[in-house]
Amino acid sequence: METNGLRKNLDALKAFYPGNAEGELRHLGGDVLKGLPVWIKESIQLYDFSLEGLGAPLYLAVPKENITLEHLTRIYRQLAEKLDAHIIVIADHMPPKHRPLLVKYRIPFIYKDESIFAPELGLKFGKLKKFEPKLKFDLENKNETLTPFALKLIAGLLTNKIPQEFTHKFLHQKLSEQTKLSSSKLNPTLNELAANGFLHIQGSGPTKTYTKNEIQKIWEKTLATSFAPFFREVQTNYIPNDRSAYSIAGETALAQYSNLASPKQTTIAMTAGAFRSVYQGKLKDTIPFGDFDKPSVVQIWKEDPHLFSADGVLNPIEVFFSMRNHPDDRVQIALDEMLNTYGLTRNKE
Repeated sequence: METNGLRKNLDALKAFYPGNAEGELRHLGGDVLKGLPVWIKESIQLYDFSLEGLGAPLYLAVPKENITLEHLTRIYRQLAEKLDAHIIVIADHMPPKHRPLLVKYRIPFIYKDESIFAPELGLKFGKLKKFEPKLKFDLENKNETLTPFALKLIAGLLTNKIPQEFTHKFLHQKLSEQTKLSSSKLNPTLNELAANGFLHIQGSGPTKTYTKNEIQKIWEKTLATSFAPFFREVQTNYIPNDRSAYSIAGETALAQYSNLASPKQTTIAMTAGAFRSVYQGKLKDTIPFGDFDKPSVVQIWKEDPHLFSADGVLNPIEVFFSMRNHPDDRVQIALDEMLNTYGLTRNKE
């Protein structure tokens, strides 16, 4: 299959990650498949499709048209074991009867621009056409969105996990004690927050100091700000055996911050790296949890949920923004109760 033949698949994926596609589809050479049997190399082609924020490469696997389902299953298992990447099989030329079997064997696939099954990415749709954006002219200025890391730092500002005044070096050292963080990632985000009025800057160079704006002004700006998507969800009947691998999130976290009754469905939050390590690792890394008809929810966050968490519970600001559009009135009341604890209120429309 030529690269142009993948256009429908690519358009479908881009619809789920608007603005996150980086560059063009790239065919991967033999180095990636080094060490695998020759018959595998001759049976499949791999393409790299870069999407920002997935936490791992995304490879599209194009099998030969006459490949058997048994061989494809063996190939996928060996690729998944060898490569630290998301792998989606292109099922365009496979018999229709094989697609339900791919679901049964948990093999991610995409069929043209019509259906996709990729549970690790939180994607499972049988009719993709309804997600196609309608073309329209937009003459209004679009609101700029802030990054998930900006939301994380705002959460630290609002809950006083970040001091009133600090330098880049001090904050980097403080945050690095809790999560892996590069200095080059922190600096532009601090400048972004300063440009949007969340912080004030004094001085320059090594002596540059950042000072928090008033909490109420930070909160008002936060409510009026749009944020890029910062997590996705998958459902599972297993949770990590290691409690330190995740933070409590969603309604489960809200129940700990308010008088909301604990929900029957447990919600936890993890990074993409932790999710892959646990759910693609050994069976002993997870334990059965939840009812068959009420599986647990795993939120896969772009930023470390542990950062600014409280006793293993996702910080209240991120809990709020992950649930602010929840349809249940009980949840909305509980969100306000949680915010009041921190002296924050929101304007009701």
